[in-house]
Amino acid sequence: MIERDEINSLMKKVWKSVLPDCPGEMNKDDNFFSLGGSDYCAVRAVTALENDLDFPLPPELIFNNPIFYQTCNAVASLINSQKSSLPESGMSIKEGKEYD
Repeated sequence: MIERDEINSLMKKVWKSVLPDCPGEMNKDDNFFSLGGSDYCAVRAVTALENDLDFPLPPELIFNNPIFYQTCNAVASLINSQKSSLPESGMSIKEGKEYD
């Protein structure tokens, strides 16, 4: 099982990598689209999350959950809803990913 802190850290890294106006410190109430996110940026972010988590996510994830804490909660809910199909060793974030 992946910890919520890991999801938050990963989400910050991904948002900072794809958002042109992302602040140095992020707030739980930050809105993806208010920070300069576009449709293209949202798809890039979801793809990056999928790659790091090695877990499929719906393309509309950020469109339906544009607030930072909503996106984190949605990812955690999706992962938890599939926990019975995860390997016993659980899930971990892939290290060393960089995003353009």
